[in-house]
Amino acid sequence: MHAYNQFKVLPDEHHFVKTAVMKKTRFVSNSRAEIVYVNLVFGVHENDLDSCDFTTPVCRGRPGFDTKFNPSTAEAQNSLKV
Repeated sequence: MHAYNQFKVLPDEHHFVKTAVMKKTRFVSNSRAEIVYVNLVFGVHENDLDSCDFTTPVCRGRPGFDTKFNPSTAEAQNSLKV
């Protein structure tokens, strides 16, 4: 039996408990790592987290889009060069 199962203060549905379990079980070491797919997104701002409570790990906030972003500019095209 794990130490975190011996004494429960919060219910399993609580955000702190979910985060602790996720932290312990969701991430794998490099020896077991698989291919990770990454999506690159341009023309967005950081998400607005004002609507999130700091105890809610699943809150992603509201996305903000840059209405002035233009992928056709030379600057935008040059940023994609490897």
